[in-house]
Amino acid sequence: AFSSSNRISAGSAMGYTNYEKSADNISYYGLGFVQSLSELDYGGITTNLFKANFEGKKHSFSGLVGVEGAKSFYDFTLASGTGLPEGLNSVSVASSQQIVKGAPSSTVMQSFISQANYNYLGKYFLSGSFRIDQSSLFAQNKRTARFPSASAAWLLNREDFLKNTTAISNLKLKASWGLTGMKDIGSYRYMERFSYTSQYD
Repeated sequence: AFSSSNRISAGSAMGYTNYEKSADNISYYGLGFVQSLSELDYGGITTNLFKANFEGKKHSFSGLVGVEGAKSFYDFTLASGTGLPEGLNSVSVASSQQIVKGAPSSTVMQSFISQANYNYLGKYFLSGSFRIDQSSLFAQNKRTARFPSASAAWLLNREDFLKNTTAISNLKLKASWGLTGMKDIGSYRYMERFSYTSQYD
């Protein structure tokens, strides 16, 4: 069987802050303060899997293999300033302490996914998986990571020596091993001296 799951998302936000010019002119906002913020984010993910399943009298198999891809984009622009002429409250007319910021970021990830499961007589279980991920968050020579895992389980309450025991309704012995990782390090962090939030004069 083949299954495909696809999702897209998009969002935007705008913010505006304004403090009028005060009569005493002694506070930080005495000359007036204005700030404008604009945010945009969008992205999508697609997961495509081939699945197989076999149920026999003694042996049962199931498994899947597939690929996944995701992309996201985020950008914001913020501008602020003080010193506003009477009656005006736009960033473009601020006469002092003008600040402009912006930090676009884009990430891409693609994955290969596989999993296999086997059970014998409904009480002995073996399972294994293997995943390969590639993420643009890392340097070009370190973007690929491999994550294997394996597990074995024994459903003891289905054995003859426990089948008629009313004190135990479910007892399983399980051992597993695997490798995992994380990618949430932030965009462009591998570029040690580069930042979208610093000026390079």
